[in-house]
Amino acid sequence: MFQMSRGEQRLPISAQRKLSLSWGVKKAERESKSVQNVTAESHEQIPMARYGTPEEYASVVAFLSSNQSSYVTGSVIRVDDRYVPSI
Repeated sequence: MFQMSRGEQRLPISAQRKLSLSWGVKKAERESKSVQNVTAESHEQIPMARYGTPEEYASVVAFLSSNQSSYVTGSVIRVDDRYVPSI
């Protein structure tokens, strides 16, 4: 299973997912909203109406780490479903 390190600790994907969603808890507390409302508002702004999965991000990393990407240089590959506006 793919794992991400956090200091000395290794976290399984399920724990990584919880960590990545913790921003929603903090935003909900800061804005006095429920986590469900914060998540729903976020999903409304994302064209695919959901967050990316760890496997989707890992697929991009696997591609960039493979020989298939040998001609890819000096590029920025954004895996955000166009959530972040760009020029």
